[in-house]
Amino acid sequence: MIGPQVNDVPLSSLSAWASEVVGNLALKQGGGVSLVRSSLTWEHGVFERNGWLELTSSGRLEGCGMYLDASDAVCRTCRFIGNDATDGGAAFMYGGAALTLDQGVVTGNLSAEGYGTLTLYYNEANTLGATGTVVAWNTGYNVLRYSSGTTTLLYCDLYNPPGTRNHNLSSLDASTLTLEPEFLAYADRNGVGCSAGTSTDCRPADFHLALSSPLVDAGDGSRADADGTRADIGSYGGPGGAGWDQDQDGAPDYFWPGTFSDVPEGVDAGIHDCDDAREDVYLGALEPDDGLDHNCDGAVELEAAGWSGEPLSYVIENDGEAVAQYQALLVIDTEALAHAGLLEPDCADLRVTHHRADGDEALLSYWLEPGTCPSSETRLWVRVPEVPGGTPEVPSSTELRLYYGHPTAPPADSPPAQVFLRTIPDVWGRLELRGRGRYHHR
Repeated sequence: MIGPQVNDVPLSSLSAWASEVVGNLALKQGGGVSLVRSSLTWEHGVFERNGWLELTSSGRLEGCGMYLDASDAVCRTCRFIGNDATDGGAAFMYGGAALTLDQGVVTGNLSAEGYGTLTLYYNEANTLGATGTVVAWNTGYNVLRYSSGTTTLLYCDLYNPPGTRNHNLSSLDASTLTLEPEFLAYADRNGVGCSAGTSTDCRPADFHLALSSPLVDAGDGSRADADGTRADIGSYGGPGGAGWDQDQDGAPDYFWPGTFSDVPEGVDAGIHDCDDAREDVYLGALEPDDGLDHNCDGAVELEAAGWSGEPLSYVIENDGEAVAQYQALLVIDTEALAHAGLLEPDCADLRVTHHRADGDEALLSYWLEPGTCPSSETRLWVRVPEVPGGTPEVPSSTELRLYYGHPTAPPADSPPAQVFLRTIPDVWGRLELRGRGRYHHR
């Protein structure tokens, strides 16, 4: 379909909230939204995978996320993702246009090499203002200004990998960073998890920040996140960061860095959604037989849920101080299990749990090193929320259980950033293993 347009109507305006403009095609410009002498205000908006039907005779197609001609647009807590144009993949400003981005994310957009993702085109009255916004991992310049126009970027992050174009501005405000943002998850075009920087096809897939992200608490000091701490940079930062509900299940997405289980002190996780991409996942949802946590309580009952294999037990013994967010490596002979028909060949039915203090089994995030499953030494990294302290005489014991044997279970392995406190592209295993202790398999 052709994108929504508000054209040639003086002083016309459009307001929207919690809406998405996805998969539209343009004949000339503005596959997502095209504004001519008009104004727009949008909150919690998503402009995604908008593109072009065919090139014009000039060979140009501009602003497939948003095209502004002598128009004003204010986008608060918005995301521009995967839009495709010859110039201004996310937004193109022309004829004295003004675009304001507040606590947003602009990523994965495609513009012809040498052109821009956010483009100001030959008019000194064009204006781009952004606060608390991530502009990263786009093809072409993140910001391109054609000789004139005004840009004001405060507490933002502009990043493209080394050897590619970032921006052509003469300088950036000292509050704006140029660092890899460290989002929680990255994936290729097929949805397979990857680590940032491992390939040109690896792009952000989950816009929560990792715990180690340099964007945490790096936003405008006059603003606060929903937990009262200094605002993060990105679409979950600032006062509107807790307002996302893309699956429309009535439970707003969690806003804090890390995974759902990394809830900050003083925040009631129970009112938030642990997976805002699935409407069947929310507080109080029914738990079907798939080994995933649908009701966001962190607990699963795999022994009674169709996992036929005898669970393997791993015990972490700690003779030192208590350790939070402990990352452990489990080495498993998945080749033998798969050969015996007890495990799916792609290891999709692996699940790892540990016993909580309340007696429930909690599902843990894990990551499989690429190319090790199935094999006699499959390397599975798991993050344990807490390992209690002990002494050399009486070490503490924390039991992990590894389940398998469910042919219809969906894959559950996580991207590296959901398991590790810090990741290093292309180097598996060079990670922050915190605390002292050992583990054994029984």
